[in-house]
Amino acid sequence: MASNPSTPIPVLFCYPKIAHLLLEDEKWNVGGAPCQMYALAEALARDSQFAVSALVDEPPLVERIQNIQLVYKKPPVKRFLPFVGRFVNRSREKGFAAHASGGVALFSVSTGKQILAQYGPMIHRVGGKVLYRIASDIDLLPELRYSHENNAWTRGLQEADCIIAQTEFQRRIAQERYGLESTVIPSAFVGTTYTSVKKDSILWVGQCYSYRRPWLVAQLAREFPDENFVMIMPKNDEALARVIEQEMELLDNVQLIDYVPVDKIQQYFDRAKLFINTSVFEGFPNTLLQSGAGHTPYISLSWNPDGLLESQGIGYGCQGSLDTMKTHMHDLLSNPVLSEAIGTRGSEYVREHHNLDKVVEMYKALIRRSVPIKPME
Repeated sequence: MASNPSTPIPVLFCYPKIAHLLLEDEKWNVGGAPCQMYALAEALARDSQFAVSALVDEPPLVERIQNIQLVYKKPPVKRFLPFVGRFVNRSREKGFAAHASGGVALFSVSTGKQILAQYGPMIHRVGGKVLYRIASDIDLLPELRYSHENNAWTRGLQEADCIIAQTEFQRRIAQERYGLESTVIPSAFVGTTYTSVKKDSILWVGQCYSYRRPWLVAQLAREFPDENFVMIMPKNDEALARVIEQEMELLDNVQLIDYVPVDKIQQYFDRAKLFINTSVFEGFPNTLLQSGAGHTPYISLSWNPDGLLESQGIGYGCQGSLDTMKTHMHDLLSNPVLSEAIGTRGSEYVREHHNLDKVVEMYKALIRRSVPIKPME
């Protein structure tokens, strides 16, 4: 089925986590991918040329929010006779897939590939196109998850009609390792406006997962006893969070915060002298955009695709060396002029490369290219 230019193009977001932002779920642990997908869905829904819907993982209390239709796909039935069950399940699948008929379905995040394997074929059967947005380098580099089994993790990429990379590094790796073409569309800055305030802390922000290595903040705090550290760490892994809490309680210069609303977090970046990223891997972290917007230099222990931080003059990569990270921190903390110059370049970089309106227009153009236009009669 092709889309007629006189009717809106269907766009189905197959990423249930954005529902928490749509529903303004208090104290929900928001990561970068949900913020990006939510911002894109909300922006597309304001354009009458697109009919936006979003998959949710629980029955919604309302059918539509912010001009976005909420779609709940009921789980398969098993208690009927086999032929009855197949009929009911096919009917449910068809009803769900119809939201992408003649349009596109957009998936994201590695776990979404299981959803993609389940829903992708039904999207194709109704004439929809499948788009997959790479959210993390782990999608392409199995060694980052201590695995060399590519099939389960790359099947979603191979079955997609279009792959969206966030960085040139991801585009190159997809081509070199899997022979897959992709389109680079950068992440958008979706935070609030910068407020000039006194910079008084070293900031770390991330969900409590082992791959983010939050325990390293304690080592850095001991190395810099005269600096105040702020950790914003939602307790995703409660067992690990308890260990981190116990360790940070022994330090006088660390403030541990478990939750900050999305619309309130930018103030912490504005106040930060430095931002430190200790993650093993990332996709394109929202924290880099928030740091840039806050005129805050960015120091990353491992993530630094193609030397992005140095090439843009917005921070430093440390090639996995904690000693190198400490050296860069010493240098910036002892040289306010250098730190301010890097922070200014970060702000310019975000405005130039990650403007939300520009990013949304890139997605609109990609969606239009993906959907055949039916000639006017």
